[in-house]
Amino acid sequence: MKYKIIDNVLTKKQCEELINREHKWEVTDVISDKGVLNTEGDKIRQVKESFIENIFDTWDGLKVLGTKVMKYEEGDFVRGHRDRLGMLHSSCYEKDSDLYAKDLMVIPLNDDYLGGHFHVEKDVVPQKVGSLIQLAQSGKDEERTPHGVLPVKEGTRYSLVFWNFA
Repeated sequence: MKYKIIDNVLTKKQCEELINREHKWEVTDVISDKGVLNTEGDKIRQVKESFIENIFDTWDGLKVLGTKVMKYEEGDFVRGHRDRLGMLHSSCYEKDSDLYAKDLMVIPLNDDYLGGHFHVEKDVVPQKVGSLIQLAQSGKDEERTPHGVLPVKEGTRYSLVFWNFA
């Protein structure tokens, strides 16, 4: 599976509520798979994130962890990448757990911005508010699908992100 799209997972109203809730926006460091801080992380990504309680308990019958809202303002982006191995282990989100991510889920929460296209490998993925984009992000390189977000040209882009763990 490169990616799949599931329409209408959230309503437009639910998406607006997720955007408008109180957030603690953070810019996190870029860390390599070996746990080393990348001092040029701002060249790899510029985006704010706010961790929130899980919207879903499970996805595809697997436990959901790591739910966050991503906020891309004008000029913000995430270069094509595979998710860091540390993020793909459940102990990153839930102490003393030992599960591994299977998939990454991304739900666009708005569409009133320009640019900011989500891409998987080199393909721009069609986005619809409330629809879910699911792509493999397991612990093996060949199963971690490269993805990213092109720079936002105007407005602010929001998305909901989470992983399922087995």
